[in-house]
Amino acid sequence: MLKVIVGAVAALGLTACVSGDSQYAGKRADFSGGTTVKTNDAGEEVICRKKTQTGSRLRKTERCATQAEWDAFDEEVQRRMKDMTNARQQPQG
Repeated sequence: MLKVIVGAVAALGLTACVSGDSQYAGKRADFSGGTTVKTNDAGEEVICRKKTQTGSRLRKTERCATQAEWDAFDEEVQRRMKDMTNARQQPQG
């Protein structure tokens, strides 16, 4: 009887965790709160993004680039993520 009760409580807890995460399904992290736009000496818009450094709650890093440079950076990150995902899916020989 105790096993049945423990199993039911565990199932309810697991269901609560899964249903709570559904509100975040398909959403990406938003770092736009730390984004600023400036103009460089050449008159181009430069977008600066602030990001909290991994392992710290207070330390932030800032990276500034033009929109074209950000697009290239984002594409590179996407490509690397695909490469890592594909490498994990290939059988180790």
